[in-house]
Amino acid sequence: MTSRSLDHTWSLPGDILARFEHGVQFDAKSLALVDETVALRRCGLYRDAFKGAAVAYPARLLGFDALAAWIRRHGITVDVASADDLDRAMAAGIEPMRIVMHPGDEAAASIRRGVDAGAARFVVGASPQIAIIAASAEQVQRVVVDTTDHAGGTLASEVLTHPELDLIGLHCNLNDSDDAIGTVKLRQMVAEMSRIRREHNVLLTRVSLAGLDVGEHWLEPRILRRVAEAMGEVIGDACVRHRYPRPALTLSPSPAALLPA
Repeated sequence: MTSRSLDHTWSLPGDILARFEHGVQFDAKSLALVDETVALRRCGLYRDAFKGAAVAYPARLLGFDALAAWIRRHGITVDVASADDLDRAMAAGIEPMRIVMHPGDEAAASIRRGVDAGAARFVVGASPQIAIIAASAEQVQRVVVDTTDHAGGTLASEVLTHPELDLIGLHCNLNDSDDAIGTVKLRQMVAEMSRIRREHNVLLTRVSLAGLDVGEHWLEPRILRRVAEAMGEVIGDACVRHRYPRPALTLSPSPAALLPA
């Protein structure tokens, strides 16, 4: 990725933009070897910089006592991706209304457990997940459609056929080096939300991005604040273009962005 490649989508200064060129790969090491103080500081930096958004953190951080206490105290949203993650969140005292489940390739039993536990919402990326959640729900269950690998329109239409499900927004994982902070995806999601409104008369109110990482060696308040401003500008411009009410933003930093290498 280069500054030039994003000139048409992002006004971030070149000296900051260049720092995204060298991402940090997560080294899955023992939690005991990770500096909890550093991880807590990084979580705080992201949360302070993105004051206009909801910042969610991965359930694996709950393995740190200080981080678990901080997340509970501030009522922060926790992303769970498995039954083990769900157990960890519940054991740490995270309220179900603060849990977002990303089922991925999880078995049907794990998804049902998430529904039974009262997870606030599910991020779905496949038809079987939608069917399982709809069949398990005893009350209306909020759903966000994952657009990482596709536009999401087909899945959104499928969700809307289930009265047990409430489609509230779209989600994307940041996995494209040429779209470092998701400016392209943000534009695409707002455009897709506008299309869904036209075709189904449904107003989606949330966009979600996961996997942001400015790099371990460049984690500075001014950079994060500028990134937050740039994201806000992109969402605002897209909403003006499509005459769409501004959706709420949920941001999930990647584990590599939070845990010391």
